[in-house]
Amino acid sequence: MVRALDPDDAGRCLAKVRAELAGADAGLPIAAQDAWAGDLFPAVAIVKGEPGPAEQAGGSVLSGADGEAVTKALAALGIDEGGTWRTLSRPVPGLTPAVIAARLRQQLAAVDPSVVIALDATAALDTAAALAVDLPPFGVPVATAGLILLALDGFEESLGDERRKREIWRQLRGLAGVPLYPESERDARRRPAGPALF
Repeated sequence: MVRALDPDDAGRCLAKVRAELAGADAGLPIAAQDAWAGDLFPAVAIVKGEPGPAEQAGGSVLSGADGEAVTKALAALGIDEGGTWRTLSRPVPGLTPAVIAARLRQQLAAVDPSVVIALDATAALDTAAALAVDLPPFGVPVATAGLILLALDGFEESLGDERRKREIWRQLRGLAGVPLYPESERDARRRPAGPALF
């Protein structure tokens, strides 16, 4: 059962998550740090592999057309944007696979989502490595490591291609009916009450 926290507890929890996210970025180049955005108590974490045009121009993760499209798609599935957290698995070139996996593993442990959506093949590969699981098939929700992992076959690349866009939508619909807070030991997660919850 999810329990509401008083404001002091919620503040301490936020500070703890922020510290853990900072720890995940420790030792990385400055350009790779803080390459994340969103709710720190999310039901859904969204992983994008590499920076797209919006991020390369200095915007936050998913601040471009792909972010707008993700928001609309998740809203159509009944998932509110306020309950999502977003990150780049490879914020800068040259990071080793071990560093990428360790950073993403620490990030996901910090924000503790119920569902992780990998938006592209790179994000899917990196997320699978972070969770130490096999690469999942695109569009098939897989229960692993206490969460649901859904891999998509190139969300940003699909935006200019109607056929690919329909395929990505089909893959995303794999989340329909998946409980955002499944019955498990994760139900006891500390979450503040308020509009950030689903």
